[in-house]
Amino acid sequence: EDPQSTIRLMETLYEPGHSFVVHVDAKEQSEQTHEAILEYSKGKDYIYVLNHPYRVRVNWGGFTMVNATLQMLKFIFAQ
Repeated sequence: EDPQSTIRLMETLYEPGHSFVVHVDAKEQSEQTHEAILEYSKGKDYIYVLNHPYRVRVNWGGFTMVNATLQMLKFIFAQ
């Protein structure tokens, strides 16, 4: 729910040649976070922010966490 934490993490970890695939929970309260990270990623060809249909509603500890990871892999292999 704090896009700045994700942005700081990407800035800290970034090295030339790295790519980031970002999945933001598809729950309604996550929409602001998704929009903020999407805005930050503009012009940065190394950041991929998942949109529909790759975004899923994640329940902590449930299969949806695995599904979110699978959706990221599906997205990146389609690129």
